[in-house]
Amino acid sequence: MSPIPFSDIAWLNDMPIPGPDEPVKPKPPPESDTFMQQRWADTIIKALEAKDSPATPTPFRDINEGLDGGLRPGEVCIVAGYTSHGKSIILDQFADAAAAAGKRVHIYMTEMTAVQRGIRLLARRTGVPMRDLKRRTYTTEQAKRILVALEHLPYGCSIVADWPVDRVVEHVREHKWDLAVVDLIHGFHYTDERDLSKTSSALVRAAKGWHPGTIVLAAAHLNDGQVRDQRSPKRPRPGLHSIKGTSSIKQDADVVMFVWRQDDEDGTPTQEAELWIAKNRDGGFAHTDLTLNPERMEFVLR
Repeated sequence: MSPIPFSDIAWLNDMPIPGPDEPVKPKPPPESDTFMQQRWADTIIKALEAKDSPATPTPFRDINEGLDGGLRPGEVCIVAGYTSHGKSIILDQFADAAAAAGKRVHIYMTEMTAVQRGIRLLARRTGVPMRDLKRRTYTTEQAKRILVALEHLPYGCSIVADWPVDRVVEHVREHKWDLAVVDLIHGFHYTDERDLSKTSSALVRAAKGWHPGTIVLAAAHLNDGQVRDQRSPKRPRPGLHSIKGTSSIKQDADVVMFVWRQDDEDGTPTQEAELWIAKNRDGGFAHTDLTLNPERMEFVLR
């Protein structure tokens, strides 16, 4: 059946598309970051008396257990993995779970367009297979589900391929998101490890620039060629030493997770995957086994 012509829907044509030329608004006055004893005590008491946990849950129970409920305001969490192993998919699922929990979420993308990432979002929210969305072969009934999903998008995005990382920091501070997803930390222009270290430090400023802070969730590449066994095309399980570039990335992060998919004999990733916490400043660790569902572009427990 022929899909509904979305170009005939006026409200879609009127939707603004964010771009890098959008002017940066003036930086708001900073809140005091000094806590004398009484203010510090009052702040802690207020946090302990809160009815709801400050943690933002992830989609995976075992990971939440390791994090004592989830990620917390002011934390920088790095999700590292090889190319095509599913870093962006994990980030998207974390964003979905946060939005479902009532958190304010925004995605900053350096490698994908709004349409590319949006099609993934629609596949997860509507159940329309990715291949049908990409080929534009959805049915009229599927098109109706797509329209309903588009009317209730859980969060927005910014294309930041041409933005300096400091502009992202200002944007996060201005909006005070609960969760800011940065895909990816290596996507900002850098010439050497010193520049990459500045990018890592900037994400810390974004997370901790206001009280209680924003969770910054960022993807990071691994040193693909350097850690590959030359005798085999299969990529090994990574460790903290595998993160591409400066050591400041893993040092600045409060939490580091790895997503890893087993490669077949020719080095192509299979659907079987693992996600684990390799660093947690608060001490908890966890591991979970996953399987990729390529039609919905999401990982499910196995």
